[in-house]
Amino acid sequence: MSTTAGRIILLLLLSVRIDCDSPLGMEDKRIPDSAIKASTSFGPGEPATNARLGHKAGVWLTRDLDLGEWIQVDLGEITMVTKIATQASYGGFQWVTEYKVSYSFDGGYFKFHRQATNDSFDQVFQGNRDNNSTVINILDPPIVARFIRLHPVKFHGWISLRMELYGCNSGFPTPKPPVCEAGLGLESYAIADKFLTASSRFWSDSLSNAGSGRLHLFAKPPEIDGGWVANHKDRYGSWFQVEFYRGWTKVTRISTQGRQNDDDWVTKYRVSYGYNGIFFMDYQENGEDAKVC
Repeated sequence: MSTTAGRIILLLLLSVRIDCDSPLGMEDKRIPDSAIKASTSFGPGEPATNARLGHKAGVWLTRDLDLGEWIQVDLGEITMVTKIATQASYGGFQWVTEYKVSYSFDGGYFKFHRQATNDSFDQVFQGNRDNNSTVINILDPPIVARFIRLHPVKFHGWISLRMELYGCNSGFPTPKPPVCEAGLGLESYAIADKFLTASSRFWSDSLSNAGSGRLHLFAKPPEIDGGWVANHKDRYGSWFQVEFYRGWTKVTRISTQGRQNDDDWVTKYRVSYGYNGIFFMDYQENGEDAKVC
């Protein structure tokens, strides 16, 4: 420790177990099928459970070529993940050439892995370049979490991969989960459609109603649109409402996306809240006018 002009400078070293690089169970199926899911699958014959390293009895293929796709692994407990290995689809010519990684403690709120040299940017990992090699990427710094998602950024042929995670589940300090940052239930459907309402919808049927206003929702015509779409006559007076049916709820952040299947999105919005569904107040900061996000 040294002091300079009254300032105290500390040098902290975070150590990682040198043997924390064991396969965590994708290839040998210690991770069960129920712990693997994806944003979409091409069909019943191409499920997310085929995305195991070395798997030769089928492939995971996404339904669409949308760059909002992801595949998720639930490790069952807080785990340190130090490396990720990927392969192309077995016997095919589809692979992911670049991907990002996000992680979560609770499966609701996910955070992207950032560059070690500049944590203002998400880390983009190099994937595969052919249909027979295995590419291993080291996570620097390692991730400590329970849920891991891979987000394809670029691909060859189609979005498809096989993977293994490496690390350990003991021998490291366990960080506290983020306080009050869990997803409240739109993406997971814990909040049912009946608790979502909107000022209008673009189509007369249920295609673009409030139930489509969920994060990471993928369009499934003719039943589901890729987002809630307001009627064009309701352009400036439109609103989207969520009822937290379980009672008082503290909301700390809001995530939004554009319409998944078209070039439509909201660039600015205001937030209001109410206690009875009738009277609403504009969200303010320090008593100032309603915040425009």
